[in-house]
Amino acid sequence: MLPPLAKLVWEPAIPPFFIILIGVVLGFFALAVYAGKSGGGRLATGRRMTLLAMRIVAILLICLFLAQPMIEESFPRRHPQRVALVVIDSSQSMLETDGIDQASRIDTARKLLAESGLYDLQNDVQIGDVRMFSFSEDASPLAKGGLLILNADGETTQFHSSLSSVLGTVKPLEHCVGLFLFSDGHDFELAPTTRTTQLARAKQTPIFPVPIGREQTVPDVSVNIASYQPYTFVRQVATIQASVRISGTADPRPIRVELMREGEVLRERRVNPAGSGEATVAFEVSEEEPGQFEYEIRATAFPGERELGNNSAYTFLNVTNAKIQVLLIEGAPHWDTTFMRRTLAGNERIELTSVISLGKGKPMVTTTATEGPDGQPPRPTVPETEEDFTRFRLIVLGREVDDVLS
Repeated sequence: MLPPLAKLVWEPAIPPFFIILIGVVLGFFALAVYAGKSGGGRLATGRRMTLLAMRIVAILLICLFLAQPMIEESFPRRHPQRVALVVIDSSQSMLETDGIDQASRIDTARKLLAESGLYDLQNDVQIGDVRMFSFSEDASPLAKGGLLILNADGETTQFHSSLSSVLGTVKPLEHCVGLFLFSDGHDFELAPTTRTTQLARAKQTPIFPVPIGREQTVPDVSVNIASYQPYTFVRQVATIQASVRISGTADPRPIRVELMREGEVLRERRVNPAGSGEATVAFEVSEEEPGQFEYEIRATAFPGERELGNNSAYTFLNVTNAKIQVLLIEGAPHWDTTFMRRTLAGNERIELTSVISLGKGKPMVTTTATEGPDGQPPRPTVPETEEDFTRFRLIVLGREVDDVLS
């Protein structure tokens, strides 16, 4: 019995006429063999009947194989669920009262949602398959009844991170008819818009921006760490670089940038990014003790600037006093070996162990370490085991080292 929505179909390898012809010819041949005199005297009638039945079954199987029957089963098409995404900016700039009828921008967004039929403000419920989100630094879903109590208190606005989180909620069997973005357009993430559009295209989701508020120019200064140096040594000079950007103004006045550590201003620079809109500032730092140190690069507020959360950036500097273990093995010393050994030994951040062969006797083993692991004067020996070699970060092999290690 065939399963529901299934049917038997035939896909013959050759035209059906030839399949029938082959079956008839082979059947006639089987009957001729059965009725022939050649086998009648040697086999009993029962065995001849059995052989005839087996030949007929074989002929039927051959014809069936050539006819290629198969079961075709159809599955009902699943229609994806249609959803709409509504994203509302909840940053502090949405408190500006330049919306419809001089209302705040966040109230204007509520009114536009009610007029579009996506939200019932009277009952405080969304209408249809609509998912609502608020965003500032990142996006978060709005619970039932959350639109009326939504506060515009976000300290910054990051479009790409927020929209990436919203688009990530679309499931494989869902079809998003559109992402409706209610915002005043302030974006402090400064990510390329192509990254967001590529992500939306991958989700097959069109983005419909709904601008709120009037066009205005507001100066904004942002600071981002431009270089990262994770490790440095005690008393080694490290450089911390930051990128200072300014937008919304053509005022050529310079900006004071401060380097701070533990709340204390260490140094300051003045930069003028008005021409290209961006300038790089660098500070040199050095620490006398090992540890992890937090540095802040902060730009002073520009006149008329409203968003101050992006005026500073933080970075960490890990300072260590552990020396780099280096092993130098030389079986035939030359002037270049001597030069390299003196150079490495003169670096205070390197602990050099030298194994030098001066003849047929035992090699000379020296080290720049002042004390061993036990606190006693070091007693260097020729490395022999795998453990002896793995403690070195760098191994320099010279000439004829086989004779030294054998």
